[in-house]
Amino acid sequence: MGPHVLVVDDEPSIQLMVRSMLDRTGRFRVSTVGNGDDALRMCHDDPVDVVLLDVMMPGIDGFSVCEQLKGNKRTAGVRVIMFSALAQRSDYATGRKVGADDYLSKPFTPKQLVDAIDHVLGQAAA
Repeated sequence: MGPHVLVVDDEPSIQLMVRSMLDRTGRFRVSTVGNGDDALRMCHDDPVDVVLLDVMMPGIDGFSVCEQLKGNKRTAGVRVIMFSALAQRSDYATGRKVGADDYLSKPFTPKQLVDAIDHVLGQAAA
């Protein structure tokens, strides 16, 4: 199977929707978790190629998760795509500041999602 994508969102309906979008392509191995702590744990325990990371979550927010992933030698190479209803220029800037490789605004289409994944994986290969 293709690249391992971890979907991190505290809303089960969003997890299911994103998983469904990616499963339909047949190109990705998809895992889901509902909070930042589980995301960090999974990224340490199971190689992940791309993390689709919601910004607004209880406990540790997506910006903090991204910063921790990028700041750890073991997980620094994981590609991170932030996604959120927060779509102000400052939100994008914060995402870039903490190391996000891309940022999608909710709602997004399946094509936008797959294109973003392909884009960040292409950056990793370059």
